[in-house]
Formats: sequence, structure tokens, C-alpha cells
Amino acid sequence: MAQSAVDVTVVPPGILGWDEIVALLDAYRVHYGEPSDEAATRRWLDDVAEANRVRCYLATVGDQAHDRRRAVGVALVVRSPATLRLGEVWALRDLYVAADHRDRGVGRAIVVRVCDDAAGAGALRVALQTEHDNERALALYTSLGFSEVDGVVHLSRQL
Repeated sequence: MAQSAVDVTVVPPGILGWDEIVALLDAYRVHYGEPSDEAATRRWLDDVAEANRVRCYLATVGDQAHDRRRAVGVALVVRSPATLRLGEVWALRDLYVAADHRDRGVGRAIVVRVCDDAAGAGALRVALQTEHDNERALALYTSLGFSEVDGVVHLSRQL
């Protein structure tokens, strides 16, 4: 069966689609080795959304005319100040596509929508990161014009 069109929407906290976002983010956490805990995922997402620290993108596929859409992808975006340029940078975080919908354009549709929204909002750039061995993600991101940043070292301190 052919893949239906991917629809990507921004989902405000607490409305239709919130349960699907929680389920996909929980699956994302499990994918990276964390235990499943949808209740904790919901509490965390509610907290960051209430503080207006994140935009939630939900990708769905299926028959929109008969209200048979299925949530298959999610991404979170954090907007950060860029003091030197007196602007804003959007950080694309936690992009996840359900295993049975990978390599079908879902991730691409999400990234394109995020970039379009960022450009429309006047952001200076969209930044993201992924593991050095995540070849599928690296291929997607480079095909969409993302590149490594020369002269920048990312550091982290575990707390």
C-alpha cells in the first residue's frame, strides 16, 4: 500500500494530539535505552510546554477525510537567544519517527516544516545535533543543507 501524505502540525499543550506526542516521545526514550514511563514523560512535557520552552511538532499519515490519521513522528524545538546577532536560533531536538514509518519521508517533512517555520519567524538558523554514527539522520540532515560547524566544540557536564 502506498504511503499517504505526511501532515506536520505544531501542537499546543493539552489539545488533540498531546497523547500521541507523549507516546512517541516515550518510544523515543525507550529507543535510546530509557525505561518506558508515559506518566513521567507527560509530566515533563507538560512542564516544559507550560514554561513556553518548547514547540511540539507532530507528523501524521492516513486518511484525513475520514479522520483516520495516525501519529508517526515527533520533534521538539527550543528557541534560544543569539546575542551576538541579536536574533534567535531554533534548536531541533528529539526528532523521532516510528520504526514502521522510517525511510518514508516523515523525518524530512518534520525538518522541512521546522525550517520553514523558523525562517518565517525570522530565526537566524536551525541547529541540531545527532550521534556521529547515526548515518540515516546525518544523510537526511546534509541532504537538507545542514553541515558541521567549523571551530565549534560541544561540551557537556553531567550533573
